[in-house]
Amino acid sequence: MPAADRDIARAFRTLDRRLALRRVDALGLRGRVAMALLGAIAAAFAYWQVHGPLGGIVRFQGPVAGARTV
Repeated sequence: MPAADRDIARAFRTLDRRLALRRVDALGLRGRVAMALLGAIAAAFAYWQVHGPLGGIVRFQGPVAGARTV
């Protein structure tokens, strides 16, 4: 990759990072707490949906089958 392309890519990464930080700052404390809560709820839901079936696979077919499933 030529030096000019790397400089442009770095400039866009920096711009993207600054824009993301500006958007997070615009949320305020209440918005950040709400986003964290939504993320935690989504993670808990995903765990709940995956834990049961994966536990059954591991219990009856072994850990290798569980790893293959994941």
